[in-house]
Amino acid sequence: MKSQSEIYKGSLLEYLTFVTKNSYLSNLFYATPFATISLAIASIPAEAYSLTQWEEASQYLLREKIVFTSTQEAITYLAVLGQSIQETPHEFLGHNLSFAPEIAPQTKYRG
Repeated sequence: MKSQSEIYKGSLLEYLTFVTKNSYLSNLFYATPFATISLAIASIPAEAYSLTQWEEASQYLLREKIVFTSTQEAITYLAVLGQSIQETPHEFLGHNLSFAPEIAPQTKYRG
């Protein structure tokens, strides 16, 4: 059995690509329902990846630079955001461009 450090080695986006059974990183954005990604995110321990990696993953998935105060905040934000969205992030963002402020008003955004 692999240790947690072995399971979560590499980047967060690589891990999400693997755990969601995608062959390519781009499939996270273009082909994987947000609900599937959120389930994977919710199962990751807060200490498994750095805050920088969480911010990079959120920027990749949401196409927005978001500054979190902790890894747990990032996990909660992304897990709750996508839990009921059966669309891919690409499809969701295509018609919900102003969703983020209503979901997490305490989160800081960088342009």
